[in-house]
Amino acid sequence: MSFFSKIANLINGTPSNPSTKDKEENGGSTIIASTSHSEESSILENDDASKKSKSKDLGTSFDKRILNSESLSEQRYGWHLYLLEILSSLSESKPENLKYLSIYIMKDNRDYRWNDDAFRVELRQALDKRNLAHIGSSSIVIEAVSEKTFKQLTEKTVTDTQYKRHIDNLILFGSKKETTEQKFATAIDKRAFVINELLKRFRSSTGTDTKLMENLVIIVIRNEEDDDMAKYDWIGKRFEDDLKRELTNAFLEKIGSKSLQIILKPKSETEDCITLIDNQVYYKWGKTDTSLDDKPKEIPYERVIASVSIIEGTGSMMKPSYVLDSDRKKIFHIGRGVTSRKGGKYRVNDIVIKDKEADHDLLECNAHVSSTHADIVFKNNKFYIKAAIGGCRAIGGSPTKLVRDEKATELRDTNLLYPLEDGDIIELGKNVLLVFSLTDDGSLPMNFEKERPNNAMSIDDSF
Repeated sequence: MSFFSKIANLINGTPSNPSTKDKEENGGSTIIASTSHSEESSILENDDASKKSKSKDLGTSFDKRILNSESLSEQRYGWHLYLLEILSSLSESKPENLKYLSIYIMKDNRDYRWNDDAFRVELRQALDKRNLAHIGSSSIVIEAVSEKTFKQLTEKTVTDTQYKRHIDNLILFGSKKETTEQKFATAIDKRAFVINELLKRFRSSTGTDTKLMENLVIIVIRNEEDDDMAKYDWIGKRFEDDLKRELTNAFLEKIGSKSLQIILKPKSETEDCITLIDNQVYYKWGKTDTSLDDKPKEIPYERVIASVSIIEGTGSMMKPSYVLDSDRKKIFHIGRGVTSRKGGKYRVNDIVIKDKEADHDLLECNAHVSSTHADIVFKNNKFYIKAAIGGCRAIGGSPTKLVRDEKATELRDTNLLYPLEDGDIIELGKNVLLVFSLTDDGSLPMNFEKERPNNAMSIDDSF
């Protein structure tokens, strides 16, 4: 039985013959399972019954188990059929209100790795084949959001030039003109986009000398406590420097001249703030009491032990593996060589990439690792990876990447912490690959040797 036949069986819950097409009548709607994606599209285009189904409720005969399949390819195909079925049902008296389409999915335990540019292109092409070119003709955005954000979106009011529909775990939002929120979702450089929006907002204050604007706080909404920090890597120091420069160029140098803060907060803490990009970015005037607003939650301490080892052939370390014990230290430096010196200060590396190596190939791998490359930080009972000054390509260093489930995320800011999970790979420079592993029971490895305190650590342990 072919791959698509198996998927068709799962979708319809009935046996499927690879050479036949099964139709299931359900309240006037026709859901068609086919062994070929192109065949399925062409049949639905020519089937009058399927066109009538556009005004009916959906999901009655679609087996949603495929949406949660362990196979990424099955998930991708299932979501393609599911969204195509829903979008084919949309009935709007003003079709132009669907020109810019955003699809919000309430986030659950799935990772939604099928949601990439290629998926949206395929969906766009399938809509064109069904003579539904008006749906998302300018852009289609698909985003998984937290339950809290999803609820806020359900309460969002729409204008005469907009469209909204709530179906199960989806919200479809369309608009005739692209909203700021939709532009932000599709913006490649979010840093430049937000700066431009702020300049437009402040332009009427050109030349101002009021003291009310001397303290500016920019709030970027973080949806969940354990959200992917890679989504916020644009808000680092470079964003602050670029914003200050653009404000000066626009004769708005008074704005944020005394203090400029950029902080992550949940939406619930923006009641006294001004909306810049709905559900994404807000701002307010005045200083933020960081001792109150950003006070970390009190979490009972738990000892965590992990280890870092190198993948054979990708480089070499001074030891086969290094143990990270939260009882011993909270910051573990990674770099080439035992020590590094900058501006008269010394840093001692805890995870040492060899700076001398007899094997020429391994030495070549190690050569792209900086002496101050990255740090592993222990915080709130978890280990995090953070780029150091020499391991951040955005500021002229060598790249650092976190690889999880074959997906690489580059660390482009030296202030952001990225949570580490068991089995994660840390890529240093161009070739060196380190594996992060958590111990099962929190015990030390059998071959663990207690390290003696190094007095050199007292010289400097911060950069």
